[in-house]
Amino acid sequence: MGSAIATHKRARVARRALALAVLALLGAFALPASALAHASLVASDPAPGSRLERAPDRIELSFAEPLAPRLARAVLVDERGRALAARTVVAGKRIVVFPARPLARGGYRLEWSTVSTVDGHTLAGSVGFGVRAPAPGSTGAAAATGPFDVGGVLGFLGRALLYVGLVAYAGPLFVAAALGAGTPGRWLVPDTLAPRAGCDASALARRRRAVERLHARAGLAALVGAVCVALADATRAAGAFDSAALSDFLLQSRAGVGRTAVVAALALALFAPRRGPARQLFCLVAIAALALSGHAASADPQAIAVAAVFVHVVAGSAWLGGILALAAAWWRELGSEGPLRRALVPAVLEPFGLVALPAFLLVVVAGGANAALSIGSPRELWESDWGRVLLLKIELVALVAAVSAVHALVLRPRLGRSGASTTTERRHWRLVRGESWIALPVLAASAALAGFALPPRQVQATAASADPFGCVGCPPRAPDPGEIAVADHAGPVLVAAWLRNASRQRVAFELRLRDLRGRAWDSEPRVSGARALAQCGPGCWTGTARVTGGELAVTLADRSAGTGRAPARAVLPASFDPGGARRARRALARAERTMRRLPAVAEYETLTSGIGRPVATRYLLVAPDRLAFRFSTGGGGVVIGPRQWRLLPDGRVTSGPYYGRFRSASWFRWSAYARYVAWLGATATTVRIALFDPATPVWYRLEIDRRSARVRRVRMIAPAHFMTQVFTLPRRVPAIRPPTDAFPVPAP
Repeated sequence: MGSAIATHKRARVARRALALAVLALLGAFALPASALAHASLVASDPAPGSRLERAPDRIELSFAEPLAPRLARAVLVDERGRALAARTVVAGKRIVVFPARPLARGGYRLEWSTVSTVDGHTLAGSVGFGVRAPAPGSTGAAAATGPFDVGGVLGFLGRALLYVGLVAYAGPLFVAAALGAGTPGRWLVPDTLAPRAGCDASALARRRRAVERLHARAGLAALVGAVCVALADATRAAGAFDSAALSDFLLQSRAGVGRTAVVAALALALFAPRRGPARQLFCLVAIAALALSGHAASADPQAIAVAAVFVHVVAGSAWLGGILALAAAWWRELGSEGPLRRALVPAVLEPFGLVALPAFLLVVVAGGANAALSIGSPRELWESDWGRVLLLKIELVALVAAVSAVHALVLRPRLGRSGASTTTERRHWRLVRGESWIALPVLAASAALAGFALPPRQVQATAASADPFGCVGCPPRAPDPGEIAVADHAGPVLVAAWLRNASRQRVAFELRLRDLRGRAWDSEPRVSGARALAQCGPGCWTGTARVTGGELAVTLADRSAGTGRAPARAVLPASFDPGGARRARRALARAERTMRRLPAVAEYETLTSGIGRPVATRYLLVAPDRLAFRFSTGGGGVVIGPRQWRLLPDGRVTSGPYYGRFRSASWFRWSAYARYVAWLGATATTVRIALFDPATPVWYRLEIDRRSARVRRVRMIAPAHFMTQVFTLPRRVPAIRPPTDAFPVPAP
């Protein structure tokens, strides 16, 4: 009879825990959604890196979304880093800076920072330009990538206090609700302890009041941490402790409103009646506000990201909060022998296990979904600071789970047997106490993750939040999983495409058109096999097209291409294997090894900007350190090891040191630009692969001989730099000597 009642109670607890999990999940999906948004730079005048012949009277930056006037900043500095007097106007999506006096000759940088009105993330960068001088470097748009980026050290300490306090306060409330105990004190100090431990009811009542006071202090700690986080984040966003700017962040931006809501919800939870669901509901509101004002608010898809964070924190609070509450309530008793400690097993530990196991499973599932949305690819776990902190958190969570499994599933069943050793019992209780010490670093790691401005995937997406090219002169976006990035040119217009398979014979595409200066080209193109195009921004077009012959042709009208002749046409490869990246990398590595081992290679290269006649160059490379070349426009050169000779168009020859020491093997370094690799296909004789490096940016297409692994042809596309290279083997290894009367390479 007793076992049947116990089984019924366990089933009822499991149903309550499952119901709470389902409610948490439904509540997360019911939260309002919004699009991915950062106040990132999309254009500047002057353009980054430009050299001006006349000093500008204004510098204008355009951003992806409206700016908070008191939170956007821009400072004009010279080459020495000295701030110059200027007037700054923030209006709508623009920052306009008017120098107080005409700029002298030299290089300048406009350093800026913005705060997203959606997620509160601070983005910063600089735009460099020169006045009759070279421009200094530009960062375009950059998101900070450290654990102290959001709110600094005070923000990290406040988040650590908030996370520990919130988990220690909300967790026992959720466990008590799942067990039907009413309050944390009723769960941690149940009435069933009195007959089992041989203590009177008054002693248990005193212990219950002490536990409730300790629980209230955890809630107060969470409230203090939430206030510190709100003030630190607001001060960081405002740049100073200014009441008007703080109010602008906390009351007018979504991130600030979320932080304010966390404070309000925790305060209401502390003053809510102890009995009833009010305190649990206010804790759920606080967790929802955290999810909506953190990284998940700017993730894509947002609904899944917010749901994952919400469920992860609720389940983590029940699991880790229960562990911390058990240790805090019975710390002394867990370390000393006696009937009270033995009575804790059936009265407290076993009921908590019915909630802890499903909570842990939800932590793993929701945490895995959140990690997948944050890191983008597994290598970010060890290549980025954010990923390394996440990896540490995963290891700590696994350690807590292992400790819990050992004492609950291995050692605890032995305690009920007759003749259980003292060593087994001591080890069991030592592990029960020890897992609380591991839970605290887990929460510290969570606070560190929240301190990063953006996770890796969102850092990569920041520059592309409004435009895949980020801004004029900024890098294009990375391809999404299943996509490839390829490019060609139509006259002087760079045509970049992100392609993915839509069906067996159709591809979905996103086109970006850029002129020689990197500006968006808005004239609508014609795409072969596409019925209609939709504009996705300046110089951006999307659609689907039927692929014929494995290629996608993009045609621009003659006035759009600026040639004044026939319409300009770019031909893009559109047949590819979305899962062939590994195979393509192997082919690339083999081809590079083969080309570097060849004793001699002849190369014919054509280079154009899309306007006028291309420049042709013939090269001869002889291993290990000799190079000779001739230009179609006249002139050429010879390089032998550390020295070079230049043949001028008028026939004169000059000589001097080479930059470093030339090695013919260094000529074949395509893997340096293989950030993203795609398999375009293969025939009986040829393998075709595509490379893409957003940082340069540059797009490569290589044709490789399938049998010999030699590179036959290379197509390279970069802004205003369109090049084709054809490699052949000379019939014999040529002799390259310092030029005298005879030059070793004939003109193209």
